[in-house]
Amino acid sequence: MKICVYFQSGAMEEFSTDTYTSPSPLGAGNILSDCKLRTDLIAEDGLRMDIYWYNTIYDECTSTVDVDGADAPLPVAGRELGRSVYLIAPEEMRFVSQVAVDGSIIIFRQGSFLINAIAFKQQLALCYSDASTRSINEQALALFDYLHAANPSLCDSEICRLFGFPYGAYLHILEQQAAQIPSYGDGLPVSPEIHTPLTNNEIDEAISRVNGLDGADPASLICALDNRALIENITDADIDDETLTPSAIECDAELDQEDTSLDLMDVFSEFLPKPDTDDYSRNEQAL
Repeated sequence: MKICVYFQSGAMEEFSTDTYTSPSPLGAGNILSDCKLRTDLIAEDGLRMDIYWYNTIYDECTSTVDVDGADAPLPVAGRELGRSVYLIAPEEMRFVSQVAVDGSIIIFRQGSFLINAIAFKQQLALCYSDASTRSINEQALALFDYLHAANPSLCDSEICRLFGFPYGAYLHILEQQAAQIPSYGDGLPVSPEIHTPLTNNEIDEAISRVNGLDGADPASLICALDNRALIENITDADIDDETLTPSAIECDAELDQEDTSLDLMDVFSEFLPKPDTDDYSRNEQAL
């Protein structure tokens, strides 16, 4: 095992269990070594490694186990703590930039905090997706759907066993994925309300804003903007009159007669914040 500690100053320390060490530092009876890096105790002890060894001593204290094929019970090698090695003192940890074990980063710094890279990478693999990457959670759901279609006679728990998932783990993923909503929609922040159809009163109010911009309420207009697909249908020729209030239908007719090219998004954008960023300009153009 090689443990490399990198410091913010650019210095580096390497700790090795192989280089310049004795072949059997814990005794000739050792058949297995166990090096436990205690990253869970960094705040109290800094970076510490506990070294255990398994001895072959056989005496009255040695336990045994029955193994298939063995003529007699086999002795169990005793696990014993050989040494504790303090690698980095607690007061020195504030200078540490990252820690790697056998080439894999297990701790890295983010500002004044040390991050558990193992937990971070695990959740990244399970949950993160982008245009070129699918998370393990998404892959598991897709695999379940594929196998379910290929094996319609199997129940859900049997399908999960085909790809090594307990059924409870699959249900946990379903729950996690169902809790997610898109972070952005058409370049604008979205909220759960974007999936909620407008009520008749909201549609009526939105049209009155377009017709006169009287008593404009920015919050309601943003809500209307998020639901723009529903609002834009108001100017369609095949609109279903049963979904609108009488006043909304009347406003619809007036809009068709006065200015059929009216862009509702231009009206609503009057009430949206306009930060001086290129992103907002691109969003406006997209709308």
